[in-house]
Amino acid sequence: MSDGWAEVRERGAYWGIFFVASVYRLLGRTMSRAVLVPVATYFYLTGGAQRRASSDYLNRAWQAGLLSRPPGLLSGFRHFVTFSWAALDKLAAWTGGIRRSDIEGVGGDRFETARNSGRGALVLTAHLGNPEVVRAIASISGRFRINVLVHTIHAEMFNRVIQRFAPDSPVRLVQVTEIDLATAMGLAEAVERGEWIVMTGDRVAVKERKASSVMVDFLGAPAPFAVGPYILASALRCPVYTLFCLKHRKRYAVEFEAFADPVELPRGRRGEAIRTYAQTFARRLERAVARAPFQWFNFYDYWPSRLTGQPRRVRSANAESVRPET
Repeated sequence: MSDGWAEVRERGAYWGIFFVASVYRLLGRTMSRAVLVPVATYFYLTGGAQRRASSDYLNRAWQAGLLSRPPGLLSGFRHFVTFSWAALDKLAAWTGGIRRSDIEGVGGDRFETARNSGRGALVLTAHLGNPEVVRAIASISGRFRINVLVHTIHAEMFNRVIQRFAPDSPVRLVQVTEIDLATAMGLAEAVERGEWIVMTGDRVAVKERKASSVMVDFLGAPAPFAVGPYILASALRCPVYTLFCLKHRKRYAVEFEAFADPVELPRGRRGEAIRTYAQTFARRLERAVARAPFQWFNFYDYWPSRLTGQPRRVRSANAESVRPET
């Protein structure tokens, strides 16, 4: 993944997903978590590049004051285990295993107004916590249609598992290597029908960084953030929201905020406007990461520059206020 997360081809990925889904469905969450601990251990011990990337991120989080103590081997292992357990939440969300009572933050006026407006929307999220809970929200909130854009080959695999375990799912995964004219037209039609488009804003394929990213400040250093969400939002001319979902014990806390309506990219200041939108998104993501540092999952070289300087050793007011299950 350090060489390019978008090019990863996992052998037996479908059967691995299907196996975990079957264990989850037949034996429940506790047994599934037990099954995943040795799996996480294997990948932690053998995934040198991912382990180093995790260490780099956790040290940056420590330097930014988001962790109460310096990260070590146990912190890295905890990061991997938390990631593997998040996969169970992904399956629970896709297959109807999350109830309305498990979710906080979707009963307020902000979310209900957006959902009941009848307008399509673009929702920006990140590889943080459990964004797949949007599937559960779609099912229990009037079954409005959601299209999730993904940038990996695993979309087809997940779609096959979802179809097998939850054939009536109102969520559709859409694999997009690039958003061409045909894709954009299809998404515009979905928005016209009142559907939501969900995409992440915190990941850019390594080989495409220069062409499809902009450098903004994130955890104290410049990092590449995707420009695609803002270009797409400008074309769709629809409301844009951000959604982050963090897990605390057995509940899911959703943060849903208005972002722009619509996104404006003026001629002559297009690059500046994109950078401003990307920096706003990065700040919101940073605020969410501060509440659950171990729930941000990007196991590759995220920052182009090496980590320098001494940790500030000052705990953020929000640091680790939400802890994953252990």
